[in-house]
Amino acid sequence: MSIGMAFLMGLIQGITSVLPLSSSGHIALIGQLTGQTGAVSLHFMTILHIGTLLAIIWTFWNELYKLFLAFVGILVRSLANVPVLFRNLGNPSKGHYYPVVRGNYSKLMVMMLLAAAVELPVSLILRRFAFTGAGSLIFTAMGFFIMALLFMVSSFTIPSKRSPRTANYKDAFMGGLFQGFAALPGLSRLGCAFSAGSLCGFKGPLRMKTAYLMAVPAIIGGLIFVLPSPQVSFEAPAGVPACIVGVAVSTVTSVFVLRFARRILVRSSGRGFAIYSLIIGVVCIIASFR
Repeated sequence: MSIGMAFLMGLIQGITSVLPLSSSGHIALIGQLTGQTGAVSLHFMTILHIGTLLAIIWTFWNELYKLFLAFVGILVRSLANVPVLFRNLGNPSKGHYYPVVRGNYSKLMVMMLLAAAVELPVSLILRRFAFTGAGSLIFTAMGFFIMALLFMVSSFTIPSKRSPRTANYKDAFMGGLFQGFAALPGLSRLGCAFSAGSLCGFKGPLRMKTAYLMAVPAIIGGLIFVLPSPQVSFEAPAGVPACIVGVAVSTVTSVFVLRFARRILVRSSGRGFAIYSLIIGVVCIIASFR
C-alpha cells in the first residue's frame, strides 16, 4: 500500500472511529472505490484501531487512571477475602468480608469487565461473518442500515436522571451485547454503545463517557483475538511503513476530532447519525454495481 493511501485511510479512521460511525465500513467503501484491496484488509483495519485506542487513552486519561486504581482495589479486596472465606468454612460468623465494589469507579470497572465478557463471545461468533463479508459492499450496506435502525429506535428513548450510582449490571450486559454486534462491517462499536446507553435511559454526559470508556477493552480485545486469527494472518500485509503512517495519522486525527465529538455525543439524539448511516448504506449499494 502506498503511503498516500495509508495517510487517507488513517484520516478516515481518525474521523469516523471517535464518532458513532463505522470506520471499517467507510474504509471498505473508499478502498473499493479506489481499487485498493489492501486498504480493506481486516489486518490493516484492525491495526488502525491502535490510533483510536491511543487517542481515547490520551483524552480520558484521568478517568482511565481512576478506573485502573479501582481495578487494583478490587483485586486487593478480593484477595483479602480469600483467608476470610477459609475461616468461615467451619464457622460462618467468624469473619466479615471486605466489600469488593466500593465507590462509583469500582462499580464502573466491574460493569466494563462484565460488558467485555458479554461482548467477547458475541463478537467471536459474528466475526466469521465479518471475515466473509469484509470485501462485500452489499454486506457493509446491511450493517449501515442496521446501525441506522438502532440510532432511530434509541433516539425515541426519553433520558432519565440516572447517574453512575444508579447504573446497574443489566445496563453493562446490554452495552456489551450491542458492542458485540459491531464485529459486523457497517456497524460502529461506539454507535452501538451510544444506542445501548440511550435505551438504558442514560443522559448525554453519562452516555458519552461510558461509550468511549467501554471502547478501550473492546479495542484491546479486538487486537488480541483478530490479528492472530488464520483469516487475517493469511492476508497480504499492508507493509510496516503504511501501518506506521496509518496509525500515526489516525491517532492525531482522533485526538483532534474527540475535542468536538464529545460535545456532539452529549447533545445528539442519534437521528442525524441514523440519516447519515442510511445514506452511506445506499452509497455502498450503488458502488457495489460499479
